[in-house]
Amino acid sequence: MECSIEKDRQCKVTINVSLPYEEYAETYKKSVQNVKKNARIDGFRKGKIPENILLKNFSYAIREDFLDNIFSYIIDKSIYQQNYKIVSPPVISDVKFDPGQTLECKILIETNPEVEINDYKKLPLTKYLYEISDKQVDEYIEPILERFVTYIPVKIRHSKETDRIKVDLEVIDEDNNKIVELSGENHIITLNKSGGFFDKLIDSLIDVQPGDIKIVHLRFPPDYPRKEYQNKMVTIKAYIKEIEEKQLPQLNDELVKKISNKNNVEEYRKSVREILLKTAELQIKQSLKSQLTDLLIKKFGDFEVPESSIIRRKEYLLNRFKKHLEEEEKISFTDYLQKINKTKQEFEDNIFKEAEKLVKLDYIYYNISIKENIVASEEDVKKEFSRLSMSYNIPVEKISKRCENTGLIDDLKFELLKDKVINLLIENADIKESRVESRES
Repeated sequence: MECSIEKDRQCKVTINVSLPYEEYAETYKKSVQNVKKNARIDGFRKGKIPENILLKNFSYAIREDFLDNIFSYIIDKSIYQQNYKIVSPPVISDVKFDPGQTLECKILIETNPEVEINDYKKLPLTKYLYEISDKQVDEYIEPILERFVTYIPVKIRHSKETDRIKVDLEVIDEDNNKIVELSGENHIITLNKSGGFFDKLIDSLIDVQPGDIKIVHLRFPPDYPRKEYQNKMVTIKAYIKEIEEKQLPQLNDELVKKISNKNNVEEYRKSVREILLKTAELQIKQSLKSQLTDLLIKKFGDFEVPESSIIRRKEYLLNRFKKHLEEEEKISFTDYLQKINKTKQEFEDNIFKEAEKLVKLDYIYYNISIKENIVASEEDVKKEFSRLSMSYNIPVEKISKRCENTGLIDDLKFELLKDKVINLLIENADIKESRVESRES
């Protein structure tokens, strides 16, 4: 068998194969016999059809059986015996075959790129040391104090966004009929907007005082939970009766005991500062990792990676993001695209670029792991199972079995290997420190 190689971009290789008759003759004869065993023609017993008649009537079946068998031989000899490291199934095309003549075909394969990485230590990184201010401690505590908020009536000023107001509402439909179930007296409305269609009403109730009347025209959204109001246009008359000002409780030792296991304000504020410091530590690690990945791509990322690997990673990222939108954000992918004013193609193009970056990083990490003799051991896997078990309160055995059944062990090992490489690079980086105030969480 003769093979000639054509290298294309993005790790694509075309192997032009020429296989002489002498090399495939026995395989072809076996295919003829395979078809002959089960072939049926009136006037002949099963398996007793003369070969010339068999070849005339069952040439297609013989060809298919032969090609199935000979392609395995061709792939083994042209790819695996030549030690090509392929990343996707080979594709055979341009098959030219007549029994007794040289068989010709093309085999398209994608291979791993050649990645050469040196001088990956002493990379310049900045370690931001976050300082926790008293203001940040206050901002952390404030939402907790909101659980104990009270409202006090005020009479000498207009309403503002932190207030709540008491109103009588009269809701009228397009036919000028009062909607009794939506109307009523002494409604309490808190003046904090939520991004919903009622924000228009809330806007109209800011900077009012008792005795004012506000009129707002609203259309219910098409997805409103109650079908009878979907797309319905209404007029809302709001009669302002009272304004109430929000009062946060003072943080004192008594309240501290209600909201924590601490005994006094000083202990509690210290514990909050420790929580914020732990968050800052995570920010530091994430910042170093982000800087590192950008540097690795900039310094070593000038190589092509298999397109099929990029597409697989893109599909994974896209499906994971869609699942997040549906389960966490409670919004469809289509509605999300409308919200950010992007087309599906624009969004997927961005995901494709991110996927390409991640695939390149995988090759870079793997290359460094070979140079540094870094591996993810079975002991590392057991430790990760234990960590996952504690984090999600799932028995170790169940996690282990799930990974084995879904074929995720190798993926887990590679993630652990990458973590080791990242830690090595950060430990050996040229790190400069810079003090900043911790970012808001």
